[in-house]
Amino acid sequence: MQKQISNFVLQLQSQKRLPLLALANEVVIYAAAINEKPTFGPRTRRLHRLMRIAYKLKMSDMLIFGVGLGRAFSTWRACKKKSMSDEDLGRYHRIFVGSSVSSEQYLHADYVKQSILPLLKLNNNTFEGVSAFGKPRLKDVFMMLVRQAIGFTAKLKSAESEINGNTIDFLTTCAANIGSYAFYRIYWRKVKAYNIEEVAFIALDVPVFACIDEGIKTVYLQHGLLARTVLIPRLDHMYTLTDDEESYFKEKFKGFKVTRVRKPGERLRQIKQDVIMLLSPDFMLEESVSIIKKLLKQTMCKSLKVVIRPRPRVTPEDLEVLLQAFPNTVMDDLSISLSASIEKWNPKVIAANCITTGLATALDYACLPVCFFNPDIESVWVKEIYPHNWWNVIYPMRSRTLFWPRDDKLIAEAIVSQSAYEAQLEALRKPIDEKF
Repeated sequence: MQKQISNFVLQLQSQKRLPLLALANEVVIYAAAINEKPTFGPRTRRLHRLMRIAYKLKMSDMLIFGVGLGRAFSTWRACKKKSMSDEDLGRYHRIFVGSSVSSEQYLHADYVKQSILPLLKLNNNTFEGVSAFGKPRLKDVFMMLVRQAIGFTAKLKSAESEINGNTIDFLTTCAANIGSYAFYRIYWRKVKAYNIEEVAFIALDVPVFACIDEGIKTVYLQHGLLARTVLIPRLDHMYTLTDDEESYFKEKFKGFKVTRVRKPGERLRQIKQDVIMLLSPDFMLEESVSIIKKLLKQTMCKSLKVVIRPRPRVTPEDLEVLLQAFPNTVMDDLSISLSASIEKWNPKVIAANCITTGLATALDYACLPVCFFNPDIESVWVKEIYPHNWWNVIYPMRSRTLFWPRDDKLIAEAIVSQSAYEAQLEALRKPIDEKF
């Protein structure tokens, strides 16, 4: 199934008839790749029903335009009047575009260090900083929308073989994306008039496609494990988090530079401290607390110091629950990145109740990555949270992580024996014998 998904995405990437922004919906792509119906939320479900009717009446372009116009206008209204002078804007040469993800502050700090060129930070979710360049002219946004929307149905019909016949699904995707695209095309055109040399994104959203299409140097800083269903526009540079993802994108996506972000290298310390670090215990809090309590009662954990690292935006209420549930533990410093925290504590085990990027980072730092559920059983909560197969991620999590309680004996042996510990790390790191 993984090869089937990858091959379909490559088919979408390589076709020239349709802009990628109109196809960029991971749920739709996953469903089309495996010949299933996509799982939409309530609003998208309503739009999908309307699109089916409009398509039968040969009015789908009009619906795409109407939905796009509403989205473009609401985005335009949210962007305030110009807040910086041309002289001040002329000092900036780089832009960092945030998306309100939990690791954003750490990514921003790392990006600042990459160059001495002045940096301006924007957020395309909250619009913080976006008004620095002012509103694009609404007339220009309108005309861009007309050019993109009119005739799209005909283009899509001509490419039915490439999209496996999922016409209504991708028309719905286009309607959902096109308004934001029209706004950001004109917005980046305004930005380009200044001395901006590079724009860095941490999410592969519609503004990325618009920025590239305006001819601005665009880089992507990966912040979480990527799925096979993600469409990658023609970036100038992509920074991946893992070797597996770097290899995947280098093989599958030609035409832009792919680089693995820095590895721990010589800072690794093979002899670990008797510390277990628990990641994101505030995620699904009640279940996490229950599982962690069971784990810490195990004999193998009796000698381990426990460090708890919640998500950066943990609420005070959830933090209080964790402190009461685990009074004899250390709460980690969330002002520093996970990498810096691992270097500080040098833990033997890093565990989490979810499939998180932190488990990949743990293995990078020669820490034993442990996840708290059985990967051989498709859990109910996985189905509820993720509308597509969780194992769709490119990083081979099943082969790079131990799972508790399934792998209880392996984990216990690795904790008490240095040779077993090193052997287990070597087994988790070995190359996967598969073609993506």
